[in-house]
Amino acid sequence: MPGTVGLALFVLIHGGGVSVEVPPTPALLGLGGSLSLGLPVTSFALLPFVASLLAGRLLGRRARTAGLFVLAAALAYALLVAVFAASGTASLGAGDATIRFAPGPLSAALRGFLWVGLGTMLGVAAAGQPLLPAMYRQVVRGALWALGVSLTVALALSVGLSLLELGTGGSPQGTEASSPAVPSAAPGGGTLGTLGTFFTLLPVALATLWLLAHGVPAGLQNAPDLGGVPLVGEALSDVPLRVGLLGAWPPGDEWRLLLVAPIIGLLIGGAVGARGAAPEHRPWWGAAVTVPYTTIALLAAFLAGASADLTLAGAASLEVTLRASIAWLFLLLLPAGAVLGAIGGLLSRTDAFPIARPRRAFLVALVSGSAVLAASLPVALATSPPAGNPLAGFAPTGADLTAPLPQAIPEAAPAEDPPASTGEESPAAPTTPDEAPDPVFGEILPTLAARTTAPIMLPADLPPDLSNVAVDADRSGEEYGILFQYRPGGGVLDSYVGANDVGTLMVEPAPGAVPAFDVEPSREESVTLPDGTEANLKYSDPSAEGYNEGPFWEGEFQKSGYSYTLRLPLPDPSGDTARQVLSSMVEVPSATISVDAGSEAEIVEATEAYYEAVDREDWGYTYESLDSQTRALFAEDEWYLKNQWFADSEGLDLASVDVVVNGSASDPVVGVTVYRTFTDGTSIDRDTYFVFEEGDWKHRFSQEEIDIFMPGTPYEEFVAAQ
Repeated sequence: MPGTVGLALFVLIHGGGVSVEVPPTPALLGLGGSLSLGLPVTSFALLPFVASLLAGRLLGRRARTAGLFVLAAALAYALLVAVFAASGTASLGAGDATIRFAPGPLSAALRGFLWVGLGTMLGVAAAGQPLLPAMYRQVVRGALWALGVSLTVALALSVGLSLLELGTGGSPQGTEASSPAVPSAAPGGGTLGTLGTFFTLLPVALATLWLLAHGVPAGLQNAPDLGGVPLVGEALSDVPLRVGLLGAWPPGDEWRLLLVAPIIGLLIGGAVGARGAAPEHRPWWGAAVTVPYTTIALLAAFLAGASADLTLAGAASLEVTLRASIAWLFLLLLPAGAVLGAIGGLLSRTDAFPIARPRRAFLVALVSGSAVLAASLPVALATSPPAGNPLAGFAPTGADLTAPLPQAIPEAAPAEDPPASTGEESPAAPTTPDEAPDPVFGEILPTLAARTTAPIMLPADLPPDLSNVAVDADRSGEEYGILFQYRPGGGVLDSYVGANDVGTLMVEPAPGAVPAFDVEPSREESVTLPDGTEANLKYSDPSAEGYNEGPFWEGEFQKSGYSYTLRLPLPDPSGDTARQVLSSMVEVPSATISVDAGSEAEIVEATEAYYEAVDREDWGYTYESLDSQTRALFAEDEWYLKNQWFADSEGLDLASVDVVVNGSASDPVVGVTVYRTFTDGTSIDRDTYFVFEEGDWKHRFSQEEIDIFMPGTPYEEFVAAQ
């Protein structure tokens, strides 16, 4: 095993951070990225603890100042771990790419400091006299009693509830998903491998169970809606981001019995912590047990937590943390624990302080730590890498780490070797210019027609890879965009996100946008559209010239003063997908776009509801009832201020509103005339528009209304202009 890999693995047994860097590869659509992981604690972190426990016991007698000796040992070990982390990197060859990973020096050093500091302190105490005065020692002892009792009760209750559910036919509310399952076949296979995996994950499982028993919410923090995660978001959309016994708890209400575990533990811990104190001081010393108890809880949340920070192509990023809420530990545990500890202190015995027995604590820690380590060894043996392949032990059984990266999509040929061009034009597909667009566009066509004045052209024959479509919410007026998405989005309108989209079709006035990458295409050909228009199709690979972008196909043509650009960063060196889209592009006459929006009565109802909201000064409703094109003109606070100014200045109370529809409900944009009569006899008539967008009729401003509201003008200037 190379020395640097050995250093990396030694550092990783402490837990903490590890970073992985993946260069751009065709298997990942030409997108490179990095992943930073915060690993939870495992039983192997007991190795430095047990070693420092023994060293402290043997060398502690020679130390003149026990505290200084403990600090020096912990700092020296933390520095050593940090140096090993900085020096220990490993790489994995995968085809033409090399994946590199390295431990985080700071996180590993912090964990090393903690484990060696605790082990050395206990070893030094066993070698000589106790480190703390009697009263403080008793408070710490009470906290340890509270920890042990609460964990034991929580474990017993969870086992009992699980057996009860098994006896009554399982857990109908999904109990199986509430606790981490131990794999039935560990890396090494067989009973020993399973047993080793169980003991390796035992610290995380016990810490998580103990923290949940306090009612502290645990789960994903800093996480967006999981439904938006590419590829897997649909499966995760219903997964609760956080669970807690005092809040959302999918497994069932009977599991809330776990809350009694810390109550019992803190009552007993408070009674133990106040032993030997004067009667008038017992509640205070019992309450003081909460301080070390909460400190232990914070350390448990820190060590048992996990985090991931994914950055894709240097732009898209996702950062999540999986742990118990630190803030709730402070807000919930400190006050409640202090009250319970004080009650326990009132129940304390009146005898003197118990005799310190550090050697007993030393033996318990040594034996239990060594036993858990020994039980975890099958996992270490099962993942021991064979000679010549230091990372093979961390791959699934039978995996070949010299092979290209696993892929969720078919592997692309190398970017620099696309199929050679014959120099001939691609034959036109059997699509006629008067054909209708592909049926997948049926749902979005009315919204698209309402948002743009550009001639709409869409493919009549869309490949299955591009069947999830949406209108680009950030383009309207003289331009429009179509997003081809990996999975169905949240609606007809969506914003472009590179990691979510297979490709795009962008339309804007000619000559079009300047290319994002100034690279020479490795292949270029022409494709004939059904109406005879010639499109230029190119295959380019920016990554070959140092850009952080993979290969893509881009087809572009101009018609009627507009530029149409299709861009597909697909692993398709043949270009068949792009060629099929371009060769079936047909113009969609606006007269053929029908809106199945219901009756004219629904337009009248939407118009009346809008102006009744104006009368009651419900600016939130009116803002949400604007179509996307009009809403984009106004910031929400600007909309509120200007509407409120008109309401205050006019001082009119609506008496009635009448609406005349000046078009058909099947039109993408319908003109209406609104006649409003007010209680003082004043009447106001206005011509405006309503648009059927995402299942509802929305208000679109006329040019007259735009001039009245002066979008983008600062409020002070708007008022001065009235």
